[in-house]
Amino acid sequence: MSLLYSDSSNITINVSTGTDLTNYNTLELLVRNPDGTTSNFDLTPSDEVAGECYYVTNSDDFATYGVYLVQAHVTFLDSDAELYGDIAKITVYKKLGD
Repeated sequence: MSLLYSDSSNITINVSTGTDLTNYNTLELLVRNPDGTTSNFDLTPSDEVAGECYYVTNSDDFATYGVYLVQAHVTFLDSDAELYGDIAKITVYKKLGD
């Protein structure tokens, strides 16, 4: 992934869940912002069988520079399974002039 700067848009975040997503119900990226607040973004599957998905950022998704914690979350239509991925860090850098 390229460097992510505050207010960046159209940056693709690729996520590998390691599980078959064929019958998913919820597919989202849980996010803890640098200030401790949380948000979530809907992930788009790119290869359901391989468990691959992605999110394309909007300018207000990572508006503050700092360290964000992200985690994939999946629920399924045909079971009560609820899966959480590993927690990863995304560092958002300050732009010159901010």
